[in-house]
Amino acid sequence: MPTSSIIIIVVVFVAGLLSGALFITWMLRRSKSAQKTEKPPVRPEAQAKTEGLVFRLSYVILPLLLCAASLVTSAVFAVYLPSRLGFRFDSNGLPLVFMGKYTFVIIMMTGQVLCAAAAWAFAEIVIRMGRSAQQSKLGGVVFLMCNMVLLPQVILAYIMLDGFIYGIWARHLVSVGIFSIFTLALGTLVIVATFVRVLSGPRGPVNRR
Repeated sequence: MPTSSIIIIVVVFVAGLLSGALFITWMLRRSKSAQKTEKPPVRPEAQAKTEGLVFRLSYVILPLLLCAASLVTSAVFAVYLPSRLGFRFDSNGLPLVFMGKYTFVIIMMTGQVLCAAAAWAFAEIVIRMGRSAQQSKLGGVVFLMCNMVLLPQVILAYIMLDGFIYGIWARHLVSVGIFSIFTLALGTLVIVATFVRVLSGPRGPVNRR
């Protein structure tokens, strides 16, 4: 995969995480300031029903499932792979760099595990920051931010699958560059749409009174 593509992926990913972290921080500060200015009496039974932001497996289930699917795919293909796999390819689809199959699998699976661990860690950090916030306000944002790791994770999974397919059948489905651009474009649309929905929702900061 070209170095420029990797740089673009990293920049987009880091920018997305930073923007999401800033957005969550702004929501938490807004929520705390509102709680300080308005403190209506709350009955014990009503307070019990108001659940703060808590960890839910649904926040990180997609990165975990993709990591597990990649592990199963590696186990299935490992028997049929040649000892040396093509890792980088030129514009004609011919391999430029070769790598041992087990080294290739270990590198790809390490990337998957790191992405899944990053999603879990991000969920824990944001939830600890927003213990006093209502889950209905931040739950969707936490889900979105945790699943942003799917962008590089999906690209890593496709790089691994492309290497497996070329190693066994000497062919490519779609070039990694085209797949990466499509994944980033689609992911960006989903992220923007989700942020707009959260901001303009009935309980979002835009419509909050």
